[in-house]
Amino acid sequence: MTRILLAEKRLEFELSEIADEDFESGTFEIPLLEEENGDSIPYLPVIIEYLEEAYPTLPMLGDSLLDKAEVRRLAHIFSSGFSQRVTEPLVFEKIIKPSRKIGQADPSVLRTGYQEQKSYLDYISWLYDQRNWLAGGNLSMADIAAAAQVSLLDYAHAINWDEYPTVKDWYMRFKSRPSMRAILTDFIPGTRPPSYYSELDF
Repeated sequence: MTRILLAEKRLEFELSEIADEDFESGTFEIPLLEEENGDSIPYLPVIIEYLEEAYPTLPMLGDSLLDKAEVRRLAHIFSSGFSQRVTEPLVFEKIIKPSRKIGQADPSVLRTGYQEQKSYLDYISWLYDQRNWLAGGNLSMADIAAAAQVSLLDYAHAINWDEYPTVKDWYMRFKSRPSMRAILTDFIPGTRPPSYYSELDF
């Protein structure tokens, strides 16, 4: 999400790898934003608020107080609930387990994940039917948060697009933005996404 947000704000940035031992020891929080002057900003919600205040051009949290409240509400739903209940368990079972050879996917976890997924994708469909973007008239952090989850699930072959045509229309529109170009070329070691994953029209 941070990479997409930075790109949407047209801010130049470089990615840095964190050593496994530092990550496991808790030395670094993920994500971590480091400014050129050495200042560090950890935690995704804090990074979002910081970038909005430090670089107000091309706002991603909305304009009015009500707009901001709606964007924050939806961004929380997608980056927290959607991530924890759907993306994390499905990606772990379908990608992490086989790539690390740590056992077979748990059918009960997959079943629960797909059940939870339906409610979130149906909600995205409903929102997009009512609005130009998920939180209103303009693209916002709500779309970024939702797209980050959908992109991971798509990579994991975990979405039946025939069942969610409205979500597909919204996602194709979002993934055609320049901010998604680098994301769509990423690969998780030992895995491959669907052949259409990087295609803008699929």
